[in-house]
Amino acid sequence: MNINMSILISTFGSIAAFVCYLVGSSITKRLVTRFASAKCISDKRSLPIRKVLRFFWVFWVFVFVIALGFIWGYDLRGLYAASVGVFALVGIAFFAVWSILSNITTSIIIFFRFPMKIGDTLRLPEVDGLSGKIVDITLFHIILEDAKGNTNAVPNNVAIQKILGIEKEVS
Repeated sequence: MNINMSILISTFGSIAAFVCYLVGSSITKRLVTRFASAKCISDKRSLPIRKVLRFFWVFWVFVFVIALGFIWGYDLRGLYAASVGVFALVGIAFFAVWSILSNITTSIIIFFRFPMKIGDTLRLPEVDGLSGKIVDITLFHIILEDAKGNTNAVPNNVAIQKILGIEKEVS
């Protein structure tokens, strides 16, 4: 009877951990979609943000696997050693691609909290007086179209680091 109760508790714990992961992932998707809808942000712009945030759920999958290990009573010393190695490699990789990660992080910040949107005019006096209408905001760049019809790609992190002027689109 004691063994059956242990298996029952482990099974319910596993189901609970899996349900928590699914619910959290679903809530994240819904919150981003709802935010984009409330701010009138296009699906084309919100889809990459949802994908990036879904990628961060990989961390929670790792936590889910560890939780299952604890629930089922596995010896996790080997997992601990392996995870230290993996985290060291991930840290080195993040350092190597910091510029790319900086632009992706800035894209998420722009999506949620920055006062610019597609259609606004952006002026960057510190970047050779560059200005133009924002035609797209990607994970890596803000695409500007100047008065002559030329397009310019400005890295997202420049929008956070440099002084800029924003002229709102008149609706």
